[in-house]
Amino acid sequence: KKYNVIGNLVKLLFTAGIVTSTILMGITFLFSKQVALLLNNEGLGSLLQIFSLYFIINTVFTLSQSTLMGLKYAKENSFSASSQLIFRLLLLPVILLIEANSAESLTLLFLISFGLGGVLSLIYLIKILKNFPHGKEPVNAAEIAREIMPFGIASFGMVIMNNIFSFSDRVFLTHF
Repeated sequence: KKYNVIGNLVKLLFTAGIVTSTILMGITFLFSKQVALLLNNEGLGSLLQIFSLYFIINTVFTLSQSTLMGLKYAKENSFSASSQLIFRLLLLPVILLIEANSAESLTLLFLISFGLGGVLSLIYLIKILKNFPHGKEPVNAAEIAREIMPFGIASFGMVIMNNIFSFSDRVFLTHF
């Protein structure tokens, strides 16, 4: 039964993560122009629209990385985490040759390299989960959700607060 729970938990986490990320991406995309006007930087709007993809890319990357570590696949976790940095180094000259040194091109470089690292992590995870033993007993997804929801909500709140505090100083430093 343990193996069924793990597989269903991974599916549940990815589904919830991607749905939440898609909503945040949509909100960021829709209100990017207003945020840019609020910060007196009209050029920031298109940059925020491009960067809104980060919500989904980061979710896939982080969930894949965390699941790999949780299942004790440290080698695959390290390789895929390092790969996104290698992709960034390899893509930097290409981006600079094609597109001048601009905020948009550097944002695309970041998103592409991070996305490729996320895809690699996801490939490892899918391979591992395919070879995972499967029990014969069905598992109730609602039961799993009820069990992890209190911890998940508390963790989500802490992550949001951490991000707000971590990035607010950068926003204020660049704005003022």
